[in-house]
Amino acid sequence: MFWKKKPKVEAPKVAPKEEPRRADPPRQEARREEPRREAAPAAPAPASGDQKARLAAALA
Repeated sequence: MFWKKKPKVEAPKVAPKEEPRRADPPRQEARREEPRREAAPAAPAPASGDQKARLAAALA
């Protein structure tokens, strides 16, 4: 077993290929967050008893 060892492949050569892959998912997450932000303000509105009474009076 005196033959030459194969040179190890360096990791930095693979790193630049991974960076564009990491850049894409945040863009998709940002697109997914937009509808969430639009739907969020509707949830905290009916919080106090006064508002519930107003809704009941308006529906009745």
